[in-house]
Amino acid sequence: MVSRHAPRLVVSTLALLAFVLGGLSPARAEDVCAVRTGRVIFHFNVPLLQDLGVDLTVAGQPLPDDADMLIQSPRWDFPIRRGSDLRFRAEHGRALAGGSTGGSLYLDGDVTLRDRASGALSHFTDFEITQVATESDGSSAEDGPSIVLRSRSSGLVFCELVSSMFNYSGAAHAIRVHYMNARISKAWAESFGRPELAGWVIGGGEIRGDVSLVTSAPTLHAAYQPNFVSGFKDVKLGALSGIQQVGHVGTIPTGTAAVSMATTSCNIGTVDVPWLAPMQTDHPVIHMALYRLLNGRFEQIGISWMKHGFFAQSNTLCGSCPDASDGSYLAIGCSDTYGVNNHGDRLYLGPREEVNPYKRVWE
Repeated sequence: MVSRHAPRLVVSTLALLAFVLGGLSPARAEDVCAVRTGRVIFHFNVPLLQDLGVDLTVAGQPLPDDADMLIQSPRWDFPIRRGSDLRFRAEHGRALAGGSTGGSLYLDGDVTLRDRASGALSHFTDFEITQVATESDGSSAEDGPSIVLRSRSSGLVFCELVSSMFNYSGAAHAIRVHYMNARISKAWAESFGRPELAGWVIGGGEIRGDVSLVTSAPTLHAAYQPNFVSGFKDVKLGALSGIQQVGHVGTIPTGTAAVSMATTSCNIGTVDVPWLAPMQTDHPVIHMALYRLLNGRFEQIGISWMKHGFFAQSNTLCGSCPDASDGSYLAIGCSDTYGVNNHGDRLYLGPREEVNPYKRVWE
């Protein structure tokens, strides 16, 4: 059963409604930058893991609430160790599509997982975030950068970090990688004796790093200037995937479940589309509903609160995406994915009645 009215977690959908409120590319000159210091903040969905029969222990105290802490709790701080060098490409002070180009972030942390049924333990003290080739399990049509959370010593991948948003500020020499959806890898699930856990999204994280320049080349062309007026707006649903439970109340196997999913929006219009963050007016909103087919009839069994978007990726599910955005707009021909953990984040959910779909405004 899916909750009809619980505001605490987003309900997934078989239909998505998104409102926007208010050949070969030429050769590019690119900067290569590296993240060497900073912190990674992880949220782990402890109640979900408990429903899956897994106990999670993280050494240290969870981070308290903070005005700048737009990551749901419980959450923990993992300082970036010396020697880290996670690299990415940038041009005109913005990260280019594709995410990391190599290197690693070495994290200071201690995480233990225990399977309650078998007593099996998995203990990590040498986490690193790095880029590796991964085998997709098909749960997401567009995952974005192929970065993972793994053991540095053994190479065992714990989670694939999918649908990440690389938000780079060249002027501030800083990067935030928003919403790294943490999806359990097949390799770790099998090593833990629980292969059925592969593909479950169990939380997410954010990199807050200081950036240094590794290499630089002269700029060959001017920065792209977004066009918001000369043409027509058209944003469509490009993909819907990864439906899973993210919350539960009551006694299993009864009670009420909240579910979430991943959605990809595509700009198939002829103008760029503003994709600002709340509380600014020109930001996207997404709402969802869940139906079942029973005795020849569709029956609505769940409906979500309104998800407020805040950052546009520059991915290529629906086109070539020739001009990367800085995240403040969805560029022509580009796609943007919000993952399971992102859509399930209570911090970005609001009442449906705030949006007037006929006037296309957030009231």
